[in-house]
Amino acid sequence: MLLDSLTGPLDYLQRMTRHVDDYFQTVIDFPEVRANEFLQLRDFARLPSATSTTLQVLEVPAEGPILERLLPDAKISRADFLKVRLPEYVDKISVTDWDLNGIDANSFDAVLSIVPIHHASTEQKQAYIDAAFRVLKPGGRLAFAEVEMGSRVQIFLDEFVDRNTVTGHRGEYPGETFCDNFARSGFVDVQSQMLACPWRFESRQMAQDYVPRLFALNPMPADVLHAALDRYLGFNESSGQLWMNWSLRYFCGTKPACLS
Repeated sequence: MLLDSLTGPLDYLQRMTRHVDDYFQTVIDFPEVRANEFLQLRDFARLPSATSTTLQVLEVPAEGPILERLLPDAKISRADFLKVRLPEYVDKISVTDWDLNGIDANSFDAVLSIVPIHHASTEQKQAYIDAAFRVLKPGGRLAFAEVEMGSRVQIFLDEFVDRNTVTGHRGEYPGETFCDNFARSGFVDVQSQMLACPWRFESRQMAQDYVPRLFALNPMPADVLHAALDRYLGFNESSGQLWMNWSLRYFCGTKPACLS
């Protein structure tokens, strides 16, 4: 089902409440699959150097432990809009909202995330950008990646995933003009770019294990799943690895070092 402009995006809580713990466990169990998304995020963010103190990073909404591998010297704090109950995360992810309530102002060198806002309303999207500006230190950076409207990824999510999950899936995806939202919040040096970040699998079986868990797909025959992945996204084989086509639009903005 494609996005209906009259209904707007499926709310984050409606989409994730049923499977947030399994989503996190999937990312923990297969950290290498989506590593390219986070590698592109780290590089696109152009993080400030913290020479005298540890780089303070906030990830919201939270993901698995991928950022620690890419930013080994940073202190990474996490928040989400749902309570995560996995034993290794139950006390490590605070619960917040689109206004990032409970998170102190001027506390972080960077706010980073992957696909944080396509399940947010127009008002919630702006609230998230405003709140990120508030919690960043002067000179800090907000950077995230999102699905591009009209992309193969968007069509896969809003057609195939929407039809094959209990909750459905409808997103409202920011395009390049979303840079204006950054500017409205006070960010400068705002940039956006579409970047390829293919998912890496060791085999078709690994893709068959991973994709249904991550998206909470209803049970289906393996050949049906693989046919859909081939049709919507496509695969390439290289160096004994299977790469599933995936791309996201990356955004980055800087909180001015001196606020007037």
